[in-house]
Amino acid sequence: MTLLHGEPWQVAVIAALNRAAYLVLGIPIGVWVDHLPKRGILICTDLLRAVVVLSIPVAWVLHALTIWQLMVCTALLSTANVFFDVAHTAIVPLIVGKDHVSEASARLQSTDSTTEIVVPAAAGQLATLTAAPVPYFATAVTHLLSSFFAWRMRPEEEPPRPVAEREPFWSALRTGLSFTIQEPTLRVLVAIGALVNFGAGMYNSQYALYILRHLELPANAYGLALSIGAVGGIVGSLIGVRVKNALGPLRAQITCYALLTVPFVGLTVAPAHGLAAFPYVTIVIFLLSVLLVVASISSVGVFARLTPSSLLGRVTSARRFITIGAVPLGALAGGVMASVWSSGVVFDVAAAAPLLALVLYLLSPLRSIRDIPTPVRDPS
Repeated sequence: MTLLHGEPWQVAVIAALNRAAYLVLGIPIGVWVDHLPKRGILICTDLLRAVVVLSIPVAWVLHALTIWQLMVCTALLSTANVFFDVAHTAIVPLIVGKDHVSEASARLQSTDSTTEIVVPAAAGQLATLTAAPVPYFATAVTHLLSSFFAWRMRPEEEPPRPVAEREPFWSALRTGLSFTIQEPTLRVLVAIGALVNFGAGMYNSQYALYILRHLELPANAYGLALSIGAVGGIVGSLIGVRVKNALGPLRAQITCYALLTVPFVGLTVAPAHGLAAFPYVTIVIFLLSVLLVVASISSVGVFARLTPSSLLGRVTSARRFITIGAVPLGALAGGVMASVWSSGVVFDVAAAAPLLALVLYLLSPLRSIRDIPTPVRDPS
């Protein structure tokens, strides 16, 4: 975006498009995931992501790269990401079992965080030495490798039912959405997640632009800050299960959400003098990484245990339609607020969202629950 001299509203639109597919396709995708081989979905979406990402450096080489292409690519990637995320969430319990989802999530988060330590610094250095679109080549390769490893998996999936025997599409869609809304614990957690993600969408729409332009942090220093801050993800993956066991999965998740207010406003105290902002940016990213990873480890086991296996895809998509669908709405709101006032105001308002989520939790019956309620059994 800095290479193409993007305006704040354009950055906000791209940030919104990054999650917009959850609003448009979030619920029906769950029906398709439940009816189709999940492993095949992972393979196909990674191949699509590789092609879309590769189109960006190709357009740059041809001097044809525009912000509008970035918007189209972001929308396509958003669609592929929804398919991938829902299928991935639904397939993990089939591989490790519902009782081990939190532990598996901790290991996956550790791997993700380790990758995030190396990649941003390397990307920042490469962007400085060459040009910003060049690292997209490497990203395309990673998606190709991901599709290969998904092809190598052999999960114990039930064979897809013939089309004639499947539950009608709209009936299946209503079943997943109704279960998500009617299950008491899921209903409250989904509302809390939507509040937190609305604030996160506001924050994400402006923080990179704020760091690079307002704080004047060089791109390579920003990449290094991302890498050092990503160590927080490893810390979170190492302590996540312990925190969940000590506080209980519900309280651990809510505690992490409430503490997000600290990094959300952390950038506003950073000095706008280039490298002087480096430690502030690094600490903010570190705190975000720790809190988000611990919250993820605590929450993923809750949803898996409360949801029948036959509804995992539909409930996952319905839940993410509401929670992640709040991200693009927050991003658009953040873009408008930044244009009218400033990014600092956006960060302050975003910080209020986790606090409202905490109030909602304290007013709900969940405040007296420490452990996950009795798991729901699959329909016989």
